[in-house]
Amino acid sequence: MSAAEFKRWLSAMNYTGRAAAKALGISAASVVNYQANGAPPSIRAMCRALYPNQMEAIYPWEGRNK
Repeated sequence: MSAAEFKRWLSAMNYTGRAAAKALGISAASVVNYQANGAPPSIRAMCRALYPNQMEAIYPWEGRNK
C-alpha cells in the first residue's frame, strides 16, 4: 500500500475509525516513515493495539502485564 493509498484509506474511514487510529498513534506519516525503512506496516503491532485481549490469547507473552 503506497502512502497515497494509505492516506486515501484513512480519509475514507468513518469518524470512529479515524478516532481509533488517532488514539493508537497510527498516522499516515508514521506508516510512511516505517515504510521508508523498507518494512511493511506491522500487522501484529496494529492487532496488539486494537485487540490486546485477543493478542494475549494468541501470544501469551504479549499480554498487558508484560
